Amino acid sequence: MDNAAFTPEVGGASVRTSATASVPANTATEVQRQLPDAARAVFEAMAADPFVGVAVLSGGGRIEYMNDQCARKFVGPDAKAAPLVGRTLAECFPTECAQESQDAMHRVLANHRAVSRRKLWLGSQLFINYSYLAELPGSSLRGAFLMMVHSVGGDARSIPSGPEVERLESGVVRLGKLDCLTPQELRVMALIGAGLSVRETAKALHRAEKTVESHCVSIHRKLKISDRVEMATLAHQAGLTVDDADRRRV
Repeated sequence: MDNAAFTPEVGGASVRTSATASVPANTATEVQRQLPDAARAVFEAMAADPFVGVAVLSGGGRIEYMNDQCARKFVGPDAKAAPLVGRTLAECFPTECAQESQDAMHRVLANHRAVSRRKLWLGSQLFINYSYLAELPGSSLRGAFLMMVHSVGGDARSIPSGPEVERLESGVVRLGKLDCLTPQELRVMALIGAGLSVRETAKALHRAEKTVESHCVSIHRKLKISDRVEMATLAHQAGLTVDDADRRRV
């Protein structure tokens, strides 16, 4: 057993802490001081955006800076960034998530282009974008990476992306309120949310219409919703796809 301990769960996710971790030191102001004037202004605007999660990661996965918006997207609505800053991704999040971030940063360096990974997390569809920060002589941020996180609903395929960005899918999910659903219920919800009728959903899944109707009733009961409009709204928020039903839950 190592020195690590787990805090109480916040918003459905445990934050792993360490008794030997350093006290969080980096603030947005300190990061800004290490950037050129133009980059400083851009970073300040991004960090203050209430809809965008921003973090600066070392090549080894240490969280050098994170705003509260980013912490809320990964941990829950009441989360703060301060307990996470100064720790590594592996200390704070599931192993698979830390490994995916390390993989993304390696891809950025190897292919000289940004990486965007889609992840269904806490019931929302996230796009986690990684890019490399320029070398800054004398700065503690040399070799660091910028991570920006956006919550986007709907079909991920409709979101434009140029050749300068590599698009990836996460292999894991944290479903939040949708975690009570079975894989088949998730598939039904994804197709109904995409606008398919019960008949079309049954045909796509090679099931009887009555079976699909039964799944819809079960989804309504478990999620405490009253109709398919609410079901479609939740599916849209999660960007739910049929493939998400088979991803590993963490």
